[in-house]
Amino acid sequence: MGTKGRSARGAPRLALATLLAYNEILRLKAGSLPVKSSTFLTPSEQSITVCSYEEFCRRTGVSFGEISLGGRLLDGYCVTGLAGSRALILYNAEQYSQRLRFTMLHEVGHIVLSHTRNAQREEAEANAFASQFLMPGAIITELGRRGYAADSGLFSRIFDVSAAAARVKMGQMAQKAYEPTHLDDSIISRFTPYLDQYFPHKRRPVSHADYFYGGRENYRAYRAAEDNMLFP
Repeated sequence: MGTKGRSARGAPRLALATLLAYNEILRLKAGSLPVKSSTFLTPSEQSITVCSYEEFCRRTGVSFGEISLGGRLLDGYCVTGLAGSRALILYNAEQYSQRLRFTMLHEVGHIVLSHTRNAQREEAEANAFASQFLMPGAIITELGRRGYAADSGLFSRIFDVSAAAARVKMGQMAQKAYEPTHLDDSIISRFTPYLDQYFPHKRRPVSHADYFYGGRENYRAYRAAEDNMLFP
């Protein structure tokens, strides 16, 4: 995953990544879970061309080893700055569906965040974009307000993400309480009919501590994934 170039300095712009992810959710008029990204990630998208490694190899004669940089980019990557300000996302179609969704949105994150370098900061920002698009913190917080205790199984089911991605998200939110954005009300409003149907209010909201029960274990899983650059 990523773009090419030298290292960039500075803290990851996670708040910006969150806002851009929410903007895309609102632009797509999503209102149910899991958030569907298929409308956004199509070859007909005006500014983004999406192509599998296999199809690109077939059309160009380039080998898989060349296109994946000797196997270093097995999941996918994006190329920006093409003619007409277009971008190209290349991806490995052999990934299981949940990982493929994360990979594709990670690459979209690089594009909407205007990344130009393959730096750890930019990887963190692209991961944050994909995570907030697939598992919006505003919705997770709202579930807690409605009285639903969080667990990785719940996240995996309702957001259609891998168990590993759900554990990482729980670890991140156990480590640090979610910071609301000015788009939270708009996001929650879009999803309110869905939430009212499937997650009606219970008698008592769940506190942050109770919501992320077992957060220490989730945080360990998050740190292990981060240390090994395993971004599901």
